[in-house]
Amino acid sequence: MASVEAFLKQHKDLKTTENGKIRCTLTGHEMPARLELLQAHIEGKKYRRAKWDQYDFTQYEPYIVAHKKDKTKLHCLLTKKDLNRIPEEVEGHVNGRRYRNLLALSKAKTDQMNGVVATATEAAEPTEQAEEEADSFFEQFEDEDGAFSDEDDDHDGMLDPDMDDFVEEEEEEA
Repeated sequence: MASVEAFLKQHKDLKTTENGKIRCTLTGHEMPARLELLQAHIEGKKYRRAKWDQYDFTQYEPYIVAHKKDKTKLHCLLTKKDLNRIPEEVEGHVNGRRYRNLLALSKAKTDQMNGVVATATEAAEPTEQAEEEADSFFEQFEDEDGAFSDEDDDHDGMLDPDMDDFVEEEEEEA
């Protein structure tokens, strides 16, 4: 009986009931207080799967998330791979070379994008020199009144020389 008590201290999911039996809080299974039965239950598939359901997979977010269609799976956003909800399998995936390389690459891109955003924000503010250059550029197109002129808008040079005949033929037909 002493070894059963030591076994119960190791496994917090097993509790003693009023009638002297042992009850598993995960599976709801009741069994006599015999060590070989307790060990068989702990090693069994039903207990193992109940332990998996209790495991906290949110520690792997934001890269490993719940699968959209299959509730028994997880999905890795970095490797685009579906994973079973088995803690050992997810641990192996997270510790794998491919995941670690893609994670480092993703973090580098995020850091680079954050740096680019700050640089782009600074560049979005025009300096006085840039405003003066823009004003001098647009002054060449303005009339004496300050309005833009349409005199130099001759689009003939933009067309292909062979297309000039085609355009003239269409105008004559119309």
